Amino acid sequence: VKKVPTVQELFDNGAWGLDSCASVHITGNRSIIKGLTKCMPVNITLGDGSIVQANMCGTMNLPLLSVTGRYFGMKFEKVFYNERMTVSLLSLGTLFADRWNFSCENNKVVLVSPGKNKFNVTTTGRILTLQVNYKEVIFSSVAISVNISVNQLACLHAKLNHMGFDEMLKLIELNK
Repeated sequence: VKKVPTVQELFDNGAWGLDSCASVHITGNRSIIKGLTKCMPVNITLGDGSIVQANMCGTMNLPLLSVTGRYFGMKFEKVFYNERMTVSLLSLGTLFADRWNFSCENNKVVLVSPGKNKFNVTTTGRILTLQVNYKEVIFSSVAISVNISVNQLACLHAKLNHMGFDEMLKLIELNK
């Protein structure tokens, strides 16, 4: 019998929540946002009722798992950052404004991109989540920062016995 993950396990493993009450996309994971800059502040009410202000935003490319089992890099603009966010949320209102849609197929919820790519939505505990391949996000971010391909970086990572990315970056910079 396959164990069904808890909602917290989904978030701990990189899932993004789809939130109908969120007015903006937001995360506490600074490393996945590109071009993070100051922007017009937005007040965010957290689940415990406290309010935090997000005044940094940027762009992110999330590799989302499609219904075919392939990951597609999907670009999201104006993603807000606040270090107090313990989960990452995509605003359904913002997605709908950007021409994303939902559909139900064979008792499964599917999120459909403007380009008609379909992504399975997990419905654990009445919370909708999307699975993200964070390994690909990290590899892409590091590869861009040192101007090599993701495949080259993955090969280097393996050859160096899975050395940490911080140490790899230092080695790459020293050998330029």
